[in-house]
Amino acid sequence: MSNYILIKRKKYKIKITFILLFLFCIVTFSAIFISPAFGTQKQKFIEVEVNPGDTLWKIAKENGPDNQDIRKTIYYIKKYNGLKTSYIYSGQKLKVPVYFE
Repeated sequence: MSNYILIKRKKYKIKITFILLFLFCIVTFSAIFISPAFGTQKQKFIEVEVNPGDTLWKIAKENGPDNQDIRKTIYYIKKYNGLKTSYIYSGQKLKVPVYFE
């Protein structure tokens, strides 16, 4: 009888181990292939021409996604346009992210 219980416990532990391993694989797969940090995020841009008196803040507020912090939009405008500073000039064309999937 005790051998039977030991065998049953061993099978139970093996099943639990496989279930946990399966769950770990699912979570890892999700983190790698679904996370925006790994480049699966799609973005759409519009091109905006800078007018006299425009600032990055104004452009981000008027053209950026509504569901995103303006500071983050400004960061992306600077990043995708290769801007090292927030200085922009009249007539300059900027790519502004408008949609994140």
